[in-house]
Order: sequence, then structure tokens, then C-alpha cells
Amino acid sequence: MPGMTTHAWTTYRLEVQLARRQPEELILKLFTNERTPQPTDTAARYTEVQGPGYAAVRLDPREWTIDDARSNRPAIARYPEVVFMFQGPTNRPIAGYFIVTKDTVLLVGGEQFTTLDKATGLLVPAPRTVEHIGDLEKITIVLTQR
Repeated sequence: MPGMTTHAWTTYRLEVQLARRQPEELILKLFTNERTPQPTDTAARYTEVQGPGYAAVRLDPREWTIDDARSNRPAIARYPEVVFMFQGPTNRPIAGYFIVTKDTVLLVGGEQFTTLDKATGLLVPAPRTVEHIGDLEKITIVLTQR
């Protein structure tokens, strides 16, 4: 399921395009609190992972690919797989990822990890546990504007 982007990100992009604001680097972080990202969220609503070996990742703007919007679907932004390697257990299971701007910490968007519940056919939260040295968490970012 694609991650969503926030209303604040939409405003930020317009301000950058109109030269009212300088663009900032984007930072990928993992969160532990069980929450479904919403377009009205702020970065303060997410609890960042803590654990040996964890560090947020700077996203290189040259690595993004963009599928143009069409009449029947929004534009889609994709980023190559990012791998987090842990050196031991995290403080809590990883619930998803979120992306912020580097300096102003404006929430770009995010995604809660989910799985399909076969009994109900619904997507349900699926936090991921990090328990051992060398455990990997692989993230492939796909963002849409809803």
C-alpha cells in the first residue's frame, strides 16, 4: 500500500515552486507508535525508533522516480529500497516509516506497515520486531498525493 503525503507537504511544494521557500533535504525515519498516517498529521505525532545501529537516513533527491498523474490516478513517487541494519533490539516493534524535511522537520508523509487479514479481507497493522544483531529492515518508499 502506498504511503500518504500530508497537506503541509502540498503547501511546502507550492512555496518551493513559487520561490517563497528554499527546498530542504528529506530524511527517512522509522516509528514505533501504532498510528495510521493521516494528511493532517505533524511529525510530533510519531515516536522515532531507538536502538543500537539505528539512524535516520538522508534521501538523495536524484534517486526518486516519478510516475506522472493521469486522469484516473495521482502521481506516484518511488524511492529505491533503503536497508536499516540493527546492532541489537529496538525499544519497541517498528510500526512504519515517516519522512520529514531536514531543517524544519515538516512531515512529508509516511506509511504504517500492514498485512491482509484473510478472515476479514482488511488491512491490519503489522509491526515488525527487531531482536538480533544484524536484523534488517528494508523499506521501499512509494508515496501518492491523496
